[in-house]
Amino acid sequence: MDNKDKVHLPHSGLDYLSDELRYLHWDGFPLKTLPQSFCAENIVELIFPDSKIEKLWTGVQDLVHLRRMDLSGSPYLLEIPDLSMAENIESINLKFCKSLIEVNPSIQYLTKLEVLQLSYCDNLRSLPSRIGSKVLRILDLYHCINVRICPAISGNSPVLRKVKLGVTAIEELSSSIVQLKSLTHLDLGGTAIKELPSSIEHLKCLKHLDLSGTGIKELPELPSSLTALDVNDCKSLQTLSRFNLRNFQELNFANCFKLDQKKLMADVQCKIQSGEIKGEIFQIVLPESEIPPWFRDQNMGSSVTKKLPLNCHQLKGIAFCIVFASPTPLLSDCENFSCKCDARSDNGEHDHVKLLCYGLDPQPKAAVLKLDDSDHMLLWYESTRTGLPSEYSGSEVTFEFYNKMEHSKIKRCGVYFLFDKNRSSSCDEDSSHQDDN
Repeated sequence: MDNKDKVHLPHSGLDYLSDELRYLHWDGFPLKTLPQSFCAENIVELIFPDSKIEKLWTGVQDLVHLRRMDLSGSPYLLEIPDLSMAENIESINLKFCKSLIEVNPSIQYLTKLEVLQLSYCDNLRSLPSRIGSKVLRILDLYHCINVRICPAISGNSPVLRKVKLGVTAIEELSSSIVQLKSLTHLDLGGTAIKELPSSIEHLKCLKHLDLSGTGIKELPELPSSLTALDVNDCKSLQTLSRFNLRNFQELNFANCFKLDQKKLMADVQCKIQSGEIKGEIFQIVLPESEIPPWFRDQNMGSSVTKKLPLNCHQLKGIAFCIVFASPTPLLSDCENFSCKCDARSDNGEHDHVKLLCYGLDPQPKAAVLKLDDSDHMLLWYESTRTGLPSEYSGSEVTFEFYNKMEHSKIKRCGVYFLFDKNRSSSCDEDSSHQDDN
């Protein structure tokens, strides 16, 4: 920031702020506290990101008009004030307040609180025993590494959508979580949790479940509403109980070396060959060194060539598969993988089509693979939005797979074409189209 963009205060500090202020937004506020004379009764929004503040004020203020408080990125913040009179506050953002040790217990009485964000408060240890708001939508405790107990929220928050408890010291998930009927996202990745309550199957709105890096050994029956499951680096995982792939779009089993994959891969084959794909994409990653045999068109290396049949207008989708290896453990962004198609017509003309870039759900954490020194298989299916039009019928095409990861290599690749006429509820491939050249 240029000096011309900064507010220059006198050496004596800031002695006065108008009590009529309603919106106070000051990036990088340079002082440890607000003026002692300041009355915040009329404040609606108090926004001090990346400040040097240690505490706002001493004592209790009448904050009846306050709707939003944002002190995110304030590394010296030691405490937040008593908010018992902030009865209308809707959002509290304390992300990256790394000196904060406890949150004032008054927040448990804030009945209109919708969003509570405390991620990356690394020294936070003490939270209220419960949160009483019935309109809470987001509870974010991600990377609060010293938090051992999640505040009781069961039944109190019927509209709660997202609970982020990843990378905390929490060891157990209460069975009362089943009362969170509206929950769509649950992040438990990197916690000490070793099992899930069987009641989790009753979370009928749950779509995203992150258990990555936990010591979980068995997955109970999961909600049929789930579309994304991340168990990356769950090295103790062995069993999937009554696992139904029907609605899944994203599955991350990287580093799950103890998992019996036979039933899982049989279900994946069935899901693709029967055309039971919800939405336009399905993707899975897991430890494996071979391309499945039902991929009739496969090859060593990073490219495979195929002469297309004459009925491309019946094409419903394409499944892609690669086996890749990393000589050293790494963290990888899935979007490092992409595929391009080089179509060559009978007259020798070329046409390049970029089909896709593989990537998980567009949340930073979900797009990361933690990989040990082992082969992994990445398989994904794209509906006909892949961009391979019917005009390529009868052409010879080469699919080239690209990997931008350093120290990683694509060892094998394959493609599988799903046509209307080879969709099968019995999941047996009618390969006649493969020879219809």
